[in-house]
Amino acid sequence: MAPTNHEVGTYQKRAYGLFAEGETLPRYVVYTYFAERETHNGAVAQSDYPAHMREILTCENQPIQQPTIAVCYSISNLQARDLLGRLYDNELKVGTSGNIASMVTLSPVPGYETWLEECAEKMANHMLDAKAKKQLREKFGAREGEEIKTLAEKFRDETYREIPDADLPVLQDIVRKTARYYLLQENQQGPDDMPRAPDGVQRLHQGNGALLAKITPQGKDFLVTHPHGISQNKVNISYAYGPKQARDANKQAFKGGQRRSNHMVWSTHAEYTGRIEPDATRQTSPLKG
Repeated sequence: MAPTNHEVGTYQKRAYGLFAEGETLPRYVVYTYFAERETHNGAVAQSDYPAHMREILTCENQPIQQPTIAVCYSISNLQARDLLGRLYDNELKVGTSGNIASMVTLSPVPGYETWLEECAEKMANHMLDAKAKKQLREKFGAREGEEIKTLAEKFRDETYREIPDADLPVLQDIVRKTARYYLLQENQQGPDDMPRAPDGVQRLHQGNGALLAKITPQGKDFLVTHPHGISQNKVNISYAYGPKQARDANKQAFKGGQRRSNHMVWSTHAEYTGRIEPDATRQTSPLKG
């Protein structure tokens, strides 16, 4: 499980592959970005997580001496169970050796915008407080009772860019609140007819024991596309991975219907249950199964 060419952190971007025995091509690949951030009590603060794909896509992949956070921004296959847990424990040795203090993802939330368009109006009273509704009426021309409909309209690609810069943080804060509701409280009927989290990317990471750590709506430059075809998302989600013991506890909670964030725990029945307390060259390193 040692890197093939360089020690971890030599370059800002790396690709890690999971190889089956005897195979030369990886079954799964994790693309990872390393950054230097200040640490507090042995971890990078949530507010300092890299949360914008632009930072990664425009990075010139220079050598980096003391990275403190690893950001997994692309995974080749969402069926890879516990892949990032192996990366955390065995390859990066987060928090146990070297400088890496925190490991997070930079993930999309692919179902959110469709849900906002099609399903959210009936939930408006639950998702939006009086202040948010008033802001949507006064700043964005929403009619009373149609605040979510207006939010969905303003969030479309063609209208999002036209929002005045002074008003954009207001809309982003409302997007953050509704995305949090979608990820922590909205339900979808699963194959076994039991309620489950509606977002497949969320099910991958929380099913592997990660915590929902940060929701970051992007600016109006979100459509910038990398020459290699990687585009930004309008909303980025940071899932935080922790030590195996914590991941195992989170996995069991998720199987039991709880969705854990670093602020609170929600059940699949939307019941609040309490608080919890966290291209120079692209090298490929083997994560042997």
